[in-house]
Amino acid sequence: GMDIVRTNLEKLGGTVSIDSRLGRGSRFKVKLPLTLAIIRALLVKVGEGVFALPLTAVIETLKIESSEIHEVQHHEVILQRGKTLPLIRMAKVFPHEGAMTPAEKTLAQRDTVAATQAETSSHFLVVVGYGEKQVGLLVDRLIGEQEIVIKALGSFIGDIPGISGATILGDGRVGLIVDINGLIQFAVESRNVVAYP
Repeated sequence: GMDIVRTNLEKLGGTVSIDSRLGRGSRFKVKLPLTLAIIRALLVKVGEGVFALPLTAVIETLKIESSEIHEVQHHEVILQRGKTLPLIRMAKVFPHEGAMTPAEKTLAQRDTVAATQAETSSHFLVVVGYGEKQVGLLVDRLIGEQEIVIKALGSFIGDIPGISGATILGDGRVGLIVDINGLIQFAVESRNVVAYP
């Protein structure tokens, strides 16, 4: 089984060495590059894409009904424990093929809150925060928690607002790691969410 460990470590740019002494035991040394970071994340699905939300920013997950979504200054919010929580539809911030059906694309082009509320009767909501501010992210599905390895996007792709890196998932697909602070800032600037006072 150690050859599998060595192969996977070498893919990450690390090494493993074994020092065995008869009657005293074995010592395993694992070396990983300093740029390698592993975090726990909540994986969510938006259309056909998978996004990783760092668990340090996740406060709670909820399932809400469309009737709970209200409109304030042309932006979607919900009332949560007596407080107004701004909402961000991940599919609107990160649109891609497969994120919406043709009917949903037509509704999105009209850009009316009433139309988007009518798409489904219930939604998965991930409440995230930075500092004392909180926002709700509407996603298609919750996949679960997982430890992920952060990989830089590289200079070819460049900086993407709201994305801090990528990870390779167990099935070989690429998942994008969400920068919560950057996502909220981008959503405010693109008027997808109401600005904080």
